[in-house]
Amino acid sequence: LLTASEVFELTERLGDEVERTMASAKKETLSDLHS
Repeated sequence: LLTASEVFELTERLGDEVERTMASAKKETLSDLHS
């Protein structure tokens, strides 16, 4: 069982991962459009 702070930390880390993934995906999409 996770404590609230552990859950919060996991959520934060997941959010960072998602943001990074979205950012790189967006970058790839943009470069695809320009090529």
